[in-house]
Amino acid sequence: MKQFCCGDVIPGCRHVFEACSEEELLERVSDHGREEHDIGELTSDLEAAIRSHIVDA
Repeated sequence: MKQFCCGDVIPGCRHVFEACSEEELLERVSDHGREEHDIGELTSDLEAAIRSHIVDA
């Protein structure tokens, strides 16, 4: 199981995501970014920042 805390990249956000794979987790985080943070798509830099904060849960 993989876990990501949005606040690690977007200060103040308290959403925590869990998924079986990194790819599934990135899909959930990307959807959240569009809906809650008005992020149109994940840039390579943003994706790298997210990936660097994904941990095993």
